[in-house]
Amino acid sequence: MNGNWAGVRERVEALAGRGGPEKVFGADGHGFVLAAPLTRQQLLDWERRVGATLPAEYRDS
Repeated sequence: MNGNWAGVRERVEALAGRGGPEKVFGADGHGFVLAAPLTRQQLLDWERRVGATLPAEYRDS
């Protein structure tokens, strides 16, 4: 993991504005729309359910 998550949301939103998502694999399903980030409690609940802890760079992005 290179820890380069800064600006990911902005980069994905910029891709959505370029047009032609039908040429990007999977874009027809997600349309470059990102869900809102999980709250801290949602993240803790998810980790408990799956029995895993995400790396710090996932949490802080």
